Amino acid sequence: MTKKYNYFKNEKGKFECGYCGRDYEYSRGARRHIRNNHDKERLDESQNEKIEKEEKGNKAKVRSKSHRIKTLDQLLEATEVDLDVWEVDHYKVNKWEVGSKHPDTGDIVVEPLFQVKASLKRKVVKKQKFPEIKPVKSSSKLKRKKNKKGDLQTAVIIPDSQNGYLQDQETGYLNPFHNRKCWDLSLQLIEEEQPDKVILLGDMLDLAEWSLKYHRTPEMSSTTQATLVELHWWLSQIRKTVPHAEIIYLEGNHEERLKRAILENMKAAYMLKSADNVEGHAMLSVPNMLGLESIDVKYIGNYPNNEYWITDELYCCHDEGVSSVPGKTAGNAVKEATATAIFGHSHRLEVASKTIYTRRGNEVHRAISLGCMSNIGGKTPGTKEKQNWQNSIGVVKYNKKMFEVYPLLIQNDRLIWNNKVMEGRERLEDLRKDVNWKQFNIKSEKIGGE
Repeated sequence: MTKKYNYFKNEKGKFECGYCGRDYEYSRGARRHIRNNHDKERLDESQNEKIEKEEKGNKAKVRSKSHRIKTLDQLLEATEVDLDVWEVDHYKVNKWEVGSKHPDTGDIVVEPLFQVKASLKRKVVKKQKFPEIKPVKSSSKLKRKKNKKGDLQTAVIIPDSQNGYLQDQETGYLNPFHNRKCWDLSLQLIEEEQPDKVILLGDMLDLAEWSLKYHRTPEMSSTTQATLVELHWWLSQIRKTVPHAEIIYLEGNHEERLKRAILENMKAAYMLKSADNVEGHAMLSVPNMLGLESIDVKYIGNYPNNEYWITDELYCCHDEGVSSVPGKTAGNAVKEATATAIFGHSHRLEVASKTIYTRRGNEVHRAISLGCMSNIGGKTPGTKEKQNWQNSIGVVKYNKKMFEVYPLLIQNDRLIWNNKVMEGRERLEDLRKDVNWKQFNIKSEKIGGE
């Protein structure tokens, strides 16, 4: 049972229970009340709570993810920060909703989950001592830790969705490039698997009106704001479904369109930071415009040199080249492969393998082009109207010694997994209700109604 107590000193100087609001003259009274009346809540919090403290030289970082810690003061108290030594440089509080089953009734209960992060600096700067560099000594007794039987982790891989629209000039209807039913299927799969990682392969944004290479039509104009709002909504749905998973977003060539347009048209704005967070993301950047920090999504930029390694033998990236010949994109990628790669960009579902022979035994490397989650059949901009594209999503099961990749083909907005058929839903009404924004209309209505 956790020994932490959720109470605080209120404006009246009394100690107030963080669960029901009852207050006491002394802290021991509040603790006794919580022990007697809120033991279950305390246990639930201890199981879901994550508190971290990292100190390096004259700087430190503290962070928490829990139902209990909601403010900077509570974070500093939980991490036992000595305010005589440290001062807060900057901090941020994020909040999202998490659904869980009530243990007695079985009803779904939605509760807020808070993330509080703070960067600290020493009040008195301490001179750093650099360690003496010594030769590395090898040891033949070093043994790798053995994985427990069945100790597998899971990652869900989401390829190019190219969120964006063509806007009807008469009605204002936003005809999406992205396939909302594929997004819903990804959420159903994530809810089913409860993965440790969710990896977005890039080109989640189309940014058609920012392109310098392709012709931009009037229907593409003024669509960026709606695109950002909807994609943030889908990503926040992922975060609500797996509140403790790691979510990684790889930059693709379409996200890079933003940087190129800024460099071409307004160099003074390139990498411009806000005055209160000069170490953060640029103001005109994908992670900042999408609000990724608020939903705890890690953005890996520097396309095309960005990649994310799931294991020592398996990595994800956006682009491994594209061939116009079906099957040849993965075939070309596997020729020089020294590990297995999962990538997007080509919008085609392809797998190629090769075996190499080493003193350690046979090694099989694969190149897996994971298709896309955009609308196919002429709705999404491409080199021609009817593209040879496939909708799909990936699941990876892995541990330190081995892995397996399952590319799942989405056919007519359905997929098969774990002996069941999942069917995608558009969820436009959910989007309209949550963001309360008139631009997300249906074909039969104009913006703002008649």
